[in-house]
Amino acid sequence: MKLFTLLALLIAIVAGVFALQNSTPVFVEFMGWQAQASMALILLVTFSLGVLFGVLISLPAMIRRMGKISHFRSQVDQLTYDLDVANRQLSEVSAPPTDPHPEQRPHSLEHSTTA
Repeated sequence: MKLFTLLALLIAIVAGVFALQNSTPVFVEFMGWQAQASMALILLVTFSLGVLFGVLISLPAMIRRMGKISHFRSQVDQLTYDLDVANRQLSEVSAPPTDPHPEQRPHSLEHSTTA
């Protein structure tokens, strides 16, 4: 966030210097509309309108992309849950059986290989 603040401050300083150096009044005519203002103001308004139209044009694609990201995140969450369940089931199945009473094992199993 600090980098963003510094970049915004730098842009504001450059814009201020630009406005001071380009304060000459200019006459603008567009489709029957006429205005006279400083060159810096005209350029600032033109740039702002360009940014606004660019954002409005790209907004539907950004909304679709955010919807896809949300859908994929929910899929990842579901698959992570399913993987955890499967790992738990696998660990339960593959765990060696525990003998609750080892002293009660039949002796025939211990001596069967000594014949």
